[in-house]
Amino acid sequence: MSSQPAPLLALDLTGTFAFGLNGALTAVRAARLDVVGVVVLGMITALGGGFIRDVLIDSLPPATLLDWRYCTLAAVGGLIAFALSRHLRRLEPAITVLDAVGLSTFAVIGASKALDSRPAVPRTRSRRTSATTRTPSSCRPPART
Repeated sequence: MSSQPAPLLALDLTGTFAFGLNGALTAVRAARLDVVGVVVLGMITALGGGFIRDVLIDSLPPATLLDWRYCTLAAVGGLIAFALSRHLRRLEPAITVLDAVGLSTFAVIGASKALDSRPAVPRTRSRRTSATTRTPSSCRPPART
């Protein structure tokens, strides 16, 4: 299960559902796929970004595989989009708002998770010259007169 605070977890799960619903609605309308294709595209839309983020920051296994609620909500969003795609046209503004809430929540959670992972960043040497690192006079170009 997730170790996020309850309000953040609720927003995260809501965003996952909205992303699954939105991705599946796009699959129904644009590609006219069957139920399996719609659910798969909804799940990829809902879970893909977090999955890739976790792999890149070496947080394995990805969070979406540790908590069953994420996959379930993404699949349910896809199934609802497939079954009720004609009726959901009226709710597009609300779905867009939920999508925006999910996107902002995912951005905050992703940034927090990336900062907590502390990836190894190579340090560069300072370009400042000090008295001990100055070029010897024999290596300097001749002075102009």
